[in-house]
Amino acid sequence: MKMTIYDVARAAGVGIGTVSRVLNRSPLYVSEQTRRRVLEAVDKLSFRPDRAARALSRGKTEAIGVLVPFFTKYFFVEVLRGIEAATATNDYFLIIYNVEKKEEYVAHLDALAGRRRVDGLLVVSLNPQILRRVYLEQPPFPVVFVDTYTKGFNCIQVDHHGGFHSATVHLLGLGHERIALLDRPEDPPFRTPARERLAGYRQALREHGLAVRDEYTIMAEYSREGGRDAMDALLSLSVAPTAVVAASDLQAIGAMDAARERGLSVPEDLAV
Repeated sequence: MKMTIYDVARAAGVGIGTVSRVLNRSPLYVSEQTRRRVLEAVDKLSFRPDRAARALSRGKTEAIGVLVPFFTKYFFVEVLRGIEAATATNDYFLIIYNVEKKEEYVAHLDALAGRRRVDGLLVVSLNPQILRRVYLEQPPFPVVFVDTYTKGFNCIQVDHHGGFHSATVHLLGLGHERIALLDRPEDPPFRTPARERLAGYRQALREHGLAVRDEYTIMAEYSREGGRDAMDALLSLSVAPTAVVAASDLQAIGAMDAARERGLSVPEDLAV
C-alpha cells in the first residue's frame, strides 16, 4: 500500500501543511523537534513524495535541461557528472539532450520553448548565437552557458588560452623548442575554442623567442584515430616536433600510438 502525506502527518502527529513545509523546505518556521518528527515518520513509512503532483502545485517542472554535444566523450561526461552532483542536493532532475548537428540543436530549442519541460537550461559548448536567433534574444526560462561566453547571459568559462599557454611553457621548460599543437577544426553548431588555445600556444612560443611554425599546427577529430593520423603527419616532416600539446585525451593517446609505431618512446623521444 502506497503511503500518502496524510499517513505521514498522522504518524508525526501534525497537520499535512506542516509535513508539506518540512518536505518542501519552506521558509515558514517549523520547530526542530517537529521537523525531526516528520522526517522520522517519512523514513519509517518509506514515503516518497509524488514528484509530478509536487511540481504541479509549485508551478514548476523541477527539471533542468542540459544541451550537450557528443555526451559520451570524456570532457562532457565530467561536466555532466558535476551538474548531476549539484542538482542531486537540490531536488531537481536532469533532462539531457544530445546534440550532434545544428538541426538537432534548433529542434531541441524549439521543443523546449513550445512546451514548458524545464525550469532552466544549461547549454554546454554550443554556439550561443543559435539560441539567440531561435528565442529572439528572450528565452522562456533561465539559461546558463558552459564553456562559452555571450553577453547578457550567465556563463561559466574554461580558460583555454591560459591552459594551453601553461602546457606549452611546461614543455619549453623541459627543453623542447619544436612543439606541435593538435586540436579540432571549428564547427559552427559547436563551441570549439581552437582559436583561444592556438593563441595561448603561440604566445608561449613568442615569449620564449621562438618562431611559430604553421606546419606544427594540425586540426583533427577528437578521436584516437584522428590523433594518430595527425601525429603521423607531424612526424613525417623533415624537421619533426619533439613535443606536442593535444586538445583532447583521445588525440593524445593517438599521438602516442603514432610515436610508438615509429619506434619512438614517450616521453623520451616525444613528449605529449
